[in-house]
Amino acid sequence: MHTIERQRAQLAIAGILDVPLADLSFLDGDISDLSLPDRIAVLIPSASPDRPAKLWPGERYAELALALIARGLSPVIIGGSDAKAVSQKITEAAPGTIDLTGRTSLGQLAAVARRAELAIGNDTGPTHLISLVGCPTIALFGGDSNPEKTGPVGPAARVVRAEALEQLTVADVLAALPPA
Repeated sequence: MHTIERQRAQLAIAGILDVPLADLSFLDGDISDLSLPDRIAVLIPSASPDRPAKLWPGERYAELALALIARGLSPVIIGGSDAKAVSQKITEAAPGTIDLTGRTSLGQLAAVARRAELAIGNDTGPTHLISLVGCPTIALFGGDSNPEKTGPVGPAARVVRAEALEQLTVADVLAALPPA
């Protein structure tokens, strides 16, 4: 049972029956100074430093960025300062990728996600937040977590899973993209 369904069941015992998904419409930020192009795809290559099994390899994100550029999308990398090393690897391999690591607030992250055509990321907080603001999201899961219990629940969220994330190919991720 997904954790949200478990919580709804617990609230039902207390007589609270109407429990919608979180409404994050209040979460917003000014992104006018980011000068983002019209067609963007958000990449979320980081995760908790304590959970390295949740990290899809940076080389795969670089290959994915190139594939997105070929489709007319500008990849935009988000994450904390801990994502700087992997974002540098991606931007070097895929010129034209925009690196916003360490440069956005949560409100700005929500605003960027609302502008994006899609987001692809590891199983981490920003991926879940982005899915809840309505951005079509593909979350990458390895055997370290169970998406049936903790996967993103946004209106257009999908999960691509492999027992070990290194086994997950760029072709697997591209096959899960929403139709253009």
